[in-house]
Amino acid sequence: YWLVEGKMKVKVGVGVSGALALGWQDSEGYHMVGAGGSVAAGLHLTFSVFAGLKDPRNRHDVKIVLDCTNFGITAKFTPPTRVGETDPPCAAAR
Repeated sequence: YWLVEGKMKVKVGVGVSGALALGWQDSEGYHMVGAGGSVAAGLHLTFSVFAGLKDPRNRHDVKIVLDCTNFGITAKFTPPTRVGETDPPCAAAR
């Protein structure tokens, strides 16, 4: 079975921001690529899309970040283990 983790956040604010990722490794080890921006003045307008691989050579764990107006979603996808590989951390909890 696929292991899917996620979180959702609701945001409100005033200001302007931008983000750019060109394959750099984030704090969780994912090499992220994407761009986004935000403008807020009473009405918050945001759109950002980022995607990354934990190990680009093996194409295993995938992380996707989608930010839209007033909400954001971060999802991590871990494929099923293959024969000879160790189980993912939550497999022991099943």
